[in-house]
Amino acid sequence: HSRLTKGMNLISQFGIKDNLIKDVLVDSNTIIFSTVKSGINIFHDSISYIVNTESNPVLQTNNISQVIKYNKGYIISTYGGGIYLADEKFKNLILLPLSPNLNEGIYCDGDILWLISNGNLYQYHLTQHFIRKILLPDKYKSGGVTGKIYNDQNGTIYVLGRNYFISIKNDMVWEDYFYDMTITDIKVGNLAIKFDSGNKIFVPYN
Repeated sequence: HSRLTKGMNLISQFGIKDNLIKDVLVDSNTIIFSTVKSGINIFHDSISYIVNTESNPVLQTNNISQVIKYNKGYIISTYGGGIYLADEKFKNLILLPLSPNLNEGIYCDGDILWLISNGNLYQYHLTQHFIRKILLPDKYKSGGVTGKIYNDQNGTIYVLGRNYFISIKNDMVWEDYFYDMTITDIKVGNLAIKFDSGNKIFVPYN
């Protein structure tokens, strides 16, 4: 509403130089703006910027999708530069290993980070650093889910697609995803390696 509210002149009031604002986080007396071109704009007593410059490349992109609280710091979702952990003053930023690139909405439940990237929904474990893609129905082949992740007080998570939404119970997703696996044969170059009762048999592969 910043362009429509001309009487308050919010853009000038907060010192923001980018009209394209994706998200706003209010944390106590601090307001954090996620913008498309000028990175993270933090308004407290004054405005400061986190931008991608040659002399101070703290982020791989200035296109910020969302910033959320995590413990005493923040998690930063970027569109084109991965997911970052930041301290409370945004001085130390850590790029999460294996985090996707084109990220949108994020939601944190304990050490589990839910995130939307490239039309897909993922779970990222913030302490063990592994990620899993959640298979979602895409009945209308509309390109998957997009935008933000919503939740309610009952622990249900909501994600949006084009003209539809999907609700997910958080406690249902982590179960039954790990299975015992038996390898029967492997192709290596022009050889086929077959396993039979623990013995390896090498057979020429035509």
